[in-house]
Amino acid sequence: MKLLRAAAGVGFAVAGLAVAGPGGAVAAAPSCANPLRATAADTSAPLTERFLDAIQRQGVTTVARYYDYPDETLPGKTLTQAERDMVAARGLSLVVVFQHHNDQLASFTTERGAGDAARALELAVAMHQPAGSAIYFGVDGPWRSDADLDRITAYFRAVDTAMAGSGYRVGVYGSGLTCQLMAATGQASLCWLANPTSWPGHDAAVAAGDWAIRQRGQVSCGERFVDFDQLNPAQAYAGQFKP
Repeated sequence: MKLLRAAAGVGFAVAGLAVAGPGGAVAAAPSCANPLRATAADTSAPLTERFLDAIQRQGVTTVARYYDYPDETLPGKTLTQAERDMVAARGLSLVVVFQHHNDQLASFTTERGAGDAARALELAVAMHQPAGSAIYFGVDGPWRSDADLDRITAYFRAVDTAMAGSGYRVGVYGSGLTCQLMAATGQASLCWLANPTSWPGHDAAVAAGDWAIRQRGQVSCGERFVDFDQLNPAQAYAGQFKP
């Protein structure tokens, strides 16, 4: 998920509110707008009370955060215990996705699949993530050739093997085509449909409702860029959990 994109071109209005600061100075409160009334939001930056205030005011009840290796692809990308506690204190839910250079085709190997799953399980235990919830694995690109899809399939085959018996469901974040392939092979039971509409299979997945989470454009919210996400009302569960 490319969450550090510029906000230009995103079709959402962002409204600010002036508030009095120390000494009567006027400062801008965190601005945010959620015209789709989405109930989830994903961010690669560490959670703060200020950010959680902003998204809760917009009706968000589920926050998506990342699992990653210690050599994070972005500083602070990995969910921490302190963040988990903030989410728990507010009664919000979490959903998690593992991603480490998953925007590069070279990442999709059997070895990486096994290693990514092992690291994800290590973090799930540390975060006290309950059995029955999901760990999504990112496929952050528009790959469509048979050779490229074979690589992704091999990666998820290794993920499934490593996750077997863990009690966690496997989800995939990616294009509609990737989601369709992982569902057809039984390697992922949940689809998080990526926002880019030009990626293969996007419109077909939207039309068929074949997604548990649908990413919907980036806005400025709580002093950062964030993607709002819709949870599919036709599907009972998207793999989120309450800490």
